[in-house]
Amino acid sequence: MNLLVKELLSKTSIGTDGVPDMLNLTYYAGGFDHESDSKYAMEVQDTYARLDRQLEELINAVESKVGQNKALFVVTSTGYCDSEDAKDLSLYRIPTGTFSITKARLLLNMYLIAVYGQGDYVETVMGNELYLNLKLIESKNLNLTEVLERSSDFLIQLSGVKDVYTSQRLALGAGTPGISKLRNAYNPKCSGDITIQVSPGWNLKNEDTLEQSFARESYMGFPLFLYGCGIAPEKVHIPVSIDRVAPTISKALRIRAPNGCSQAPLNY
Repeated sequence: MNLLVKELLSKTSIGTDGVPDMLNLTYYAGGFDHESDSKYAMEVQDTYARLDRQLEELINAVESKVGQNKALFVVTSTGYCDSEDAKDLSLYRIPTGTFSITKARLLLNMYLIAVYGQGDYVETVMGNELYLNLKLIESKNLNLTEVLERSSDFLIQLSGVKDVYTSQRLALGAGTPGISKLRNAYNPKCSGDITIQVSPGWNLKNEDTLEQSFARESYMGFPLFLYGCGIAPEKVHIPVSIDRVAPTISKALRIRAPNGCSQAPLNY
């Protein structure tokens, strides 16, 4: 990764004019798939030692290119989640399990066939979203609202499902606590027709792609470091949510925050 950055810094004019430039990099320091980091303690230590050296090389390269007072480094994380959580919950008789979005798709399609006749009503799934075959629904002269409501009523009965949100429900913004977060991630042009919210403590698994994620609603801490650009050393002890990062960076660069920001920047 740093080799690519060095090529970028040496062969472009990034950071040399009056317009701020942004360079986004993603480093992966996770553990082995489906295994707890506690089983590979030495490998995890080695991973973070290498990450530390990579960040050092990156900072030195950027500061050599533009100067120490003309660069702002922002380092954050997606948070830490142990893949063993679901196994541990069962020891304390807390509801847990694996919700297969692949099986949910097949079951929903079978249900819609029983109601409306033969057809492939669910085209595909992505993440926790299901995409309906809108052309088939239109060709059969079916009422889309009715199909969505029937699908929602069916899916909510499956084990591990906390709630089901249809595209119409998200668009109308029904008064449900927490729906605003889902609406912020919903785009009618590319999002699914049905969004399944998995219960906390359950794994969401796609058996076709082998992707899986652990559902949680508890607080997950993450580090946030801002370095350079005249920022004095300071520790901020007040709670900070992720949506305050963008306006804080904008404030440090003395530019306008993105028009989708709803939070104030940090006072440093």
